[in-house]
Amino acid sequence: ERICNTLTLFGCYETATYSFTHPKSLEMIGRPDERDKCIRISNPLGEENSIMRNNMLHSMLEVLALNQNQRNENIKVFEIGTIYKADELPLKELPTEEKVLAVAGCDGMDFYDIKGIIEELFSVLHITDYEFKPESQNPSYHPGIAASVWIGGKYAGIIGEVHPDVLDRYSIDGPAYVAEIEFGKILEGINRSVKYKPLNRYPAVSRDLAILIDDNVLAADVEKVIKKYAGKTLEDLKLFDVYKGKQIPEGKKSMAYSATFRAADKTLNENDVNKIIDRILSMLSKELGAELR
Repeated sequence: ERICNTLTLFGCYETATYSFTHPKSLEMIGRPDERDKCIRISNPLGEENSIMRNNMLHSMLEVLALNQNQRNENIKVFEIGTIYKADELPLKELPTEEKVLAVAGCDGMDFYDIKGIIEELFSVLHITDYEFKPESQNPSYHPGIAASVWIGGKYAGIIGEVHPDVLDRYSIDGPAYVAEIEFGKILEGINRSVKYKPLNRYPAVSRDLAILIDDNVLAADVEKVIKKYAGKTLEDLKLFDVYKGKQIPEGKKSMAYSATFRAADKTLNENDVNKIIDRILSMLSKELGAELR
């Protein structure tokens, strides 16, 4: 209920789609090799509803296509649906039924919108142990604009821009963005022992930090190093600029962060903050080859 309410507040409409689908749906999403792994219905109403779905992507794209045809613009939808997987075919035992949270949108969205929705949802659920990793092997998604989602060190799903070829098959004016996350992994990742603390009465100190780093280094890796060596005084960290171009060497990029520091027992002075910044820069250089810009 909290997940549904939160996604509704983000402007998403809840949908309910059929669990059975057309065999050609797997070809439409670019994964025809999975057709032989799908469970066929013994007495289907028709060929278009003859297999049980093993993904939520097709259902979400059908909803987006229908809404575009009805001139419903800026549509964002979500569904907690069930997918069906068999250990072997023909079935000898009941299939595995997995719940999946799917979020989809198009018209005015970008990758950071869909990523932001998932991050905010995790924040509401107090899920803190998660990360995004680049994903380029899933044929349904754009190889340069997709990421796998990991919760508690376990693979949980994928988010990203749907591949243009897939959108063409659905006649969707792209781009379109979808997240598919295992519902069970979400429940496992929820922190149910939330601790509260009084507001800090000491003032915060903000510093901007611009570094020069190899173009292939991920922002997540940079942030891991900063958070690891900044200590408990780091209250907030935000990436506000990434620049490549003139005055930046080939194969490099400039990344600018805004960091906020605050101690729980005293007012931080200039010397305190300088020591923290120096430690961060030293470890960024040692572990990632970064340098101060």
